[in-house]
Parts: sequence; C-alpha cells; structure tokens
Amino acid sequence: GKQFMDHCASDEFCRSKLGDDAWAFIGNMLDGVDSGSCAALSDAGLDRSFVRQVFGTLITSWFMRPYIAMMAYRLERCSSSDVDFLLEFLNMLFSDGDVSVQDKLFSTALNSNITFSELWGEGDVTQDDLKAIIDGAYVSPDAAWYMAGRYDMWPKYEKDEYYSLFADFSGPILMMNGTLDPQTTLEMALPMKDIYTAENQYFIEFPRLPHGVIFQTPDLQSTDMPCGLNVFFQYLDNPETAPDFNCVADIPAINWAGDALINKQLFGTEDVYEGTISPSRKSAIRREVALELERVRRLLRERNITLGSH
Repeated sequence: GKQFMDHCASDEFCRSKLGDDAWAFIGNMLDGVDSGSCAALSDAGLDRSFVRQVFGTLITSWFMRPYIAMMAYRLERCSSSDVDFLLEFLNMLFSDGDVSVQDKLFSTALNSNITFSELWGEGDVTQDDLKAIIDGAYVSPDAAWYMAGRYDMWPKYEKDEYYSLFADFSGPILMMNGTLDPQTTLEMALPMKDIYTAENQYFIEFPRLPHGVIFQTPDLQSTDMPCGLNVFFQYLDNPETAPDFNCVADIPAINWAGDALINKQLFGTEDVYEGTISPSRKSAIRREVALELERVRRLLRERNITLGSH
C-alpha cells in the first residue's frame, strides 16, 4: 500500500488532494475514523477495519486503485455530499450481483488445505499476533486473520520430499510480475529471476502494475491490447525467441483522477473528488446506512479471503 501511495508524491493532481505525503494523510484519516470524525458513517459502523479492507480490495485493480485516494480525501473532509458519494461508491463496488466465474470456481476447502499444509508459516505466530499486525496496517484484506481461526482445527497433510524445492528445469519459461503487485509481490517473485537463468527463460517486470499483468495492463496504442497479453501471445507463438517487451515503456502513469469515462459511468460525474451524486443514482442512500455498511462488510470479508489466497 505504501509503495503505491508513494507514487502520489510525483503527481501534481494527487499532491493537490492529499498533500506531499499521501501515506501520512491516510494514516491521519484512519485516526480520524477511529475518533469518529466522520460521525455520519462511523456511527453507522464504518471503522478503521472497514476502510482498510475496502482499500485492500481496490489496490488489486489497475482501474479501481486510484479510488483509494478519492475515498481517503472524502472521508477526511466528510461533508454531506461526501457521505452520499461514498455510500453510493460502496454500493456499486459491493453490489449483490451475479456470482463471477472466478468465485464459482474458487474452493475454500481446497484453498485451506493447501494453504495450511504448505504455505502457512511454521512458528509461534498466533491469531492475536496477526490481529496486532493487521490493526497497524492502512491497506489490508485481513484475510490471514480470518483464516488463522481455522488453522489449528484443519487436518493438514504431510509435506513430501519436494516441499519448498524449485524445479530443476532448463526449458522455456516466461515470468511476469507487476512492481506494485499486492498479492504476489515483486520481492516474492525476484528469486525466480536468479534461479531460472537458462536460455529462453525470461523474467519481465511491469512497472506500476498490480496482480495479473496479462489482463491488468491497460490497452496500449503500440500493441492494440494489454502489454502483458501481447508479450504472452508472442511467447506462446515462439517460446524459443525472446519476446519484444518494449511496450512496458508505454504503460501510463497512475491516473489519480480516475478514468473520466469510468467515472462518468459509475458516478455521473468526471470529478470523483469534488463532484456530487445525482438524486437518481442514490440507490444506497435510500437504505438505512448501518444496514448498508453491514452488508458491505460481509461481502468484504468473503471477497478478501479469496483475494488473500491468490
């Protein structure tokens, strides 16, 4: 989260909204949420945990993560129009729509079995320890804390002789990772670059991109498709030829104002910082605020457990 928000300092528009230190701005905003500075929302159940989990969802998407700045800005100011705007934003973000194919294919049982048997760190870290770490975070899905409650009771399988080993492989490999991937971070991926160094093994970093670089790169004029997808197709066509990944230089800077077309479609205004929600769009505001926030919190918990497992 901090690495992402640090990019705000180099953007004139973002600095005009959050100041020279966006991370400190978010910290102060969260402290204000704790103290009830935005009573219209905090009295209805919005707290630090709620906000950081929303941020933990937004940061996984190239198109949605700039709205972290917008949400922080409006929560800090907390005018009546800000409250309306944020309620409608949360309603759209966590609507009870159709279940996605990804959600249908996701297995909580399989995820838990692999995570607890192979990926969960061994040691004395307790659920209370995790809670303390998460409570100090500004951006978090809180997935580890939710899952920790099942760890002791889960029937874990025994690790075999291949546990924690890397495959001895000299064939073609294409490895791609976003430098701002919050789920499988660049720091986690970089050891692969040093392990797989044979001919036709490539490790490509995609600047500023989140998780899933194949599809999360915006379409570029230079490739007529997402940069990551273009590199992937090249590699599939001929894995024994180095792919041309010059398109990474064309990946745009973070648009902190949000995409104007998306803003207009979602909110009816291109300015998500100062614009207002039209009366015809106030679907969430017609409900009881506390019930609306509780519904969003439930969906957040379900979604973020899935996100945290990737």
